[in-house]
Amino acid sequence: MLNIALCGNREPAAGNTAGIIADCARVLDIPQPSILEFASAFELLEHVDDRMAEPLIDLAIIDAHQAGMSGMQIVRDARKSGFDGEFILLEDTGASALEAQRLDVRGYLAKPVNAEDLADEIYLMLERLAKIDADSVTLRMRGGLRRIVFTRFVYAQTSNHDQVLHLRDGQTAQLRCSSQELFDQLSHDPRFLKLGSSYIVNLDLVQSLYANGAALTFVDGSEASVPVRFRKAMQDALLDRAEWRKHA
Repeated sequence: MLNIALCGNREPAAGNTAGIIADCARVLDIPQPSILEFASAFELLEHVDDRMAEPLIDLAIIDAHQAGMSGMQIVRDARKSGFDGEFILLEDTGASALEAQRLDVRGYLAKPVNAEDLADEIYLMLERLAKIDADSVTLRMRGGLRRIVFTRFVYAQTSNHDQVLHLRDGQTAQLRCSSQELFDQLSHDPRFLKLGSSYIVNLDLVQSLYANGAALTFVDGSEASVPVRFRKAMQDALLDRAEWRKHA
């Protein structure tokens, strides 16, 4: 489920923003997003700044008219706090469009805003976010909540009862949970295979299986050993996944 934050007084001409979101979700045939109302920018930024605060916000729709802060200032502060979700800004003019682009703001509407324009923007945003939501998982890391897209999740390895996630860009992230607890959040997706209590691997990101099935190399160049009792299962899973991808 997607989580959408509404902050400030949305443009009156745009009508009921929550209602527009609900209508777009119905047309897209996706679960209704959860709506979080923030009366002020400070409340929103406090939520964003608390990396452990739930739920993790996927999209923030912000009106420029807020005491003491412009929409762009809210975006700048949120990005500094590590917020990597999406924004739709309702701004007084188009003067900040270039800066908004630099801050990866995909939705930017200059006032006056009508309901049709806002609905188009929300529809496109929900369409994109729904695809990401279906192929990702939100995890409670040591540093806070984080959404991990499956195409970046190479493998997880158990270390001192924690799970260390190895991501495609070479980054690692640590979770305080067992391998089974982590796999319970991934097992609905056929690309993931659990190798005992040692590894959870993304079959789509395995580059090769070598040494008679004793070791794996991944697309990022990292390697993992395969416990003896799981080597046959690893081979079969890779073949099955390759066959599925061929016909997908």
